[in-house]
Amino acid sequence: MKAPIVFYLPRSKWPDGALPKNVEEYSETYFLNTDLSWVLQSYLRLREAGYPVQLVPDIPGAGIIVTFGGLLRLNYRSNPEQFLVSISADNRPQFFAPMHIVQNFTQTRFLRDSFHIPHWPQPGINPRPVTSGNRFTRAAFFGDECNLAPELKKSSWVSALREVGLEWSVRGQQCHYKVDYSDVDLIVAVRSFQKRGYLRKPASKLFNAWLAGVPAVLGNEFAYREQRKSKLDYIEVETYEEACHALRALAASPVLRAQMIENGFRRAREISTSAITERWRTILFEEAIPRFERWRTLSASDRQKFMLRRLLQKKIRGVRHRLLRALGQEQNAL
Repeated sequence: MKAPIVFYLPRSKWPDGALPKNVEEYSETYFLNTDLSWVLQSYLRLREAGYPVQLVPDIPGAGIIVTFGGLLRLNYRSNPEQFLVSISADNRPQFFAPMHIVQNFTQTRFLRDSFHIPHWPQPGINPRPVTSGNRFTRAAFFGDECNLAPELKKSSWVSALREVGLEWSVRGQQCHYKVDYSDVDLIVAVRSFQKRGYLRKPASKLFNAWLAGVPAVLGNEFAYREQRKSKLDYIEVETYEEACHALRALAASPVLRAQMIENGFRRAREISTSAITERWRTILFEEAIPRFERWRTLSASDRQKFMLRRLLQKKIRGVRHRLLRALGQEQNAL
């Protein structure tokens, strides 16, 4: 039996009107939430690359079903003819899914049967022009202000930027300039100076910085560190003082900025849409299909053992979550 691969997105989640022919067609308005970014975009990318995938508004009774786990009830259980590939994204994993897709590699160490696929780069990025040269006049945070460290919302931060000749801009999802990096010379993205890790978060801001040709100053997060191969990839800061020092170092060295930009262009090839499409192909067609065939042949006894193991894992994760919350580290709980 050749397993069909379908992406499940409830009809209520489909954008108004006809679905886009490709991702770029509606890059300004689509993909602003997890459902569209992970499910619809992944389907469109794979379809455009010629792979036999379908998008469905209802859960089929058989086949490989790829969807965001948050679209299903928490205790959803597949029947013997269904094989759920659950995308965790920022959400808790679907406990009874036989296979998971996560957005940073560290998660695979804690979640059984999980595979890392990088988050898609932001569609429609308007990069910093190469002709901008040594310009260093604007720093920006791309994201909603609620995800920015409190210290970077204060007037003292704006003053620190001005001391090195930089203006400050926050560009959230509803901002008209949310994908416009053309007038930006530095990206700063720190969620917190008190917390670190952020187990469920992707490396999107780093990827977008590479693609946009802009140096990045980032916080201590698993996803960023997993991608780091050299000091030119980005500057990590763990304190407000380190962030200010990074500003001064970059302002004083046009050479360092140019090296980071050039390095970013090289690294961007690793997380291009074609590279991530290939990763999806590998996971779905080389991992999911044979796993589905084995899943279909499990005996009732083996299926019951699988569910019991998942229940045990769920309880263990619950204990770990409560412990991390007590320690003020809930951002690192699955």
